[in-house]
Amino acid sequence: MKIPETIKIGSKEWKIELDDEVREDGAYGKCFPSLSKIYLYKRQEQKEIEITLIHELLHACASFVGIKDHDKLTEEEFINRVSQILHTVLEENELF
Repeated sequence: MKIPETIKIGSKEWKIELDDEVREDGAYGKCFPSLSKIYLYKRQEQKEIEITLIHELLHACASFVGIKDHDKLTEEEFINRVSQILHTVLEENELF
């Protein structure tokens, strides 16, 4: 998969940046909903970059539907809320 420079999530265009450094908390990626940005550490194997992108896309989708860390959702509730927006993201960005 080619990592896009931008991706549409809901009504916003998010910027995806490949970064030379691991985030200060040791993460290989980071999602910043307030900035509509996703950072990915580029010194990983391609498959790991793709997995990190999917991980951060799920964070972005969760943010879009209003899921917060303190929410007490069952696995099924979480999946139901995120799966619809994730489908839209994949379809609108021709990743699906």
